[in-house]
Amino acid sequence: MKHVRVGIVGFGTVGRATADIIAKHASLIERRSGVKLVVTAVCRRQPINSSDIPAKAKVTTGWKDLLISDDVDVIVETMGGVDHSLQLLRGALEHGKPVVTANKKLLAEHGDELFALAVARNLPIGFEASVAGGIPILRVIQESTAGDRLRALHGILNGTSNYILTQMESRGLDFDQALAEAQKAGYAEADPTFDIDGQDARDKLCILARMAFGGRLDVARIPTYGIRDVRAVDIRVRQNADLAVAQVR
Repeated sequence: MKHVRVGIVGFGTVGRATADIIAKHASLIERRSGVKLVVTAVCRRQPINSSDIPAKAKVTTGWKDLLISDDVDVIVETMGGVDHSLQLLRGALEHGKPVVTANKKLLAEHGDELFALAVARNLPIGFEASVAGGIPILRVIQESTAGDRLRALHGILNGTSNYILTQMESRGLDFDQALAEAQKAGYAEADPTFDIDGQDARDKLCILARMAFGGRLDVARIPTYGIRDVRAVDIRVRQNADLAVAQVR
């Protein structure tokens, strides 16, 4: 039985959920993979409630401690942002430790550098959850289509925008109403800029294109448009136009 000791950096909502899943599903993961996962260290600058700390895990406020820790085999990044996360992943790989991240913005902007470093150190980067984590589309592109030539990618990449536009179309809501409902239902953040201005979809598209077509992309050069200026009247005009086309056919 192989034991893998996990260190989590950024022990907020996502970090705690990660530790909880590892603990609750430990026996299932062990039975299916032959690997026993144990969270041995967590890092957060703010205080952590004692009830949230995984059993026997040490707590630190400095992520550099995990890079040199003998009881951490894999680093999981859940703190978000770009600058500190880039330093963390770069440092972990340089110290010979595999990394796991769902940080799509980080990967979109610095993926080429990080993947090159991982290859040079012969280490894996786990990033399945960065795009459509529940589907596993990245694994499919990387492994299941290895013998195929992909020509195009199509899909709905941002669930928040999809929810808002669906409510506007099906219920005739204006944008502000649909956004407020999305926030109340937990589909949109208090600051929804990243979603409704297209940046989330852009970063996911960058990662997918890199995986599917092997290109080196500058995320800043991808044309990006949001839904912030879409109004209910725009939806109705489109619906009427589609109806007119259908009648002509």
